[in-house]
Amino acid sequence: MVNCLEKTNAWLVVSDISKRIGITDKSQFIVLRNKVDEQKFRHVTEERKNSFRKKYHIPTGYTLFTFSGRLNPEKGVKELLLAYKKAHPQMSKLIIAGGYFFGSNLKSDYEVELAKIGKDIYDEIIFTGNIDYNDMPCLYAVSDVMVLPSIWNDPAPLAVIESITAGKPLITTYSGGIPEYADKKDAIILPINDQLVENLANSLTKLANDKKLRISLEEAAKEKSQTWTKESFYDDFVEIVG
Repeated sequence: MVNCLEKTNAWLVVSDISKRIGITDKSQFIVLRNKVDEQKFRHVTEERKNSFRKKYHIPTGYTLFTFSGRLNPEKGVKELLLAYKKAHPQMSKLIIAGGYFFGSNLKSDYEVELAKIGKDIYDEIIFTGNIDYNDMPCLYAVSDVMVLPSIWNDPAPLAVIESITAGKPLITTYSGGIPEYADKKDAIILPINDQLVENLANSLTKLANDKKLRISLEEAAKEKSQTWTKESFYDDFVEIVG
């Protein structure tokens, strides 16, 4: 792959991959930051939120920690479930949104394993299965904290971008291009190591108990994403292609 990259004049990428694949000449890579439709993720009515809660049996009065994405090992869902069991934050629920095969009812062996891990705290976990993308803004709107502990070189996960665009506090990892989108002002960013479950548990506990910190992260996310618009993405693209 490296030889192929070296023979190409330029690559349009969503994060700086040069250091991750051992290429020192960054001039080959032009970074175009991913963005989403900010209007959809910032303006969700109470009526839509209430309808969404009813559809997925999401109660009020709890601190809602939410994972959104594919349910496979690379996304760190297992580590999150183990951390949530360890932290056991009071008056909280963990929402697991997504499936192994998007848009199907098939379950992988990994999903079965996740269900077994969460068996003894079943009442505190909400497995929604796959959610239609049109309803995703509602998921963010009803959530208090997004938890996205990816453990592979995730280049620019939409869930991270959507979380920040929606102005939600975030717990994530130093994975791939994630630190190019999230920072310590709007997220708790954890190293990927043997202490990940322990660190996730501590972070869950911290945000469950510290509303002031949640608000600080939320305000920073909203401020940062003011320039994360469809128009700015278009302008960046036009500038690159000339």
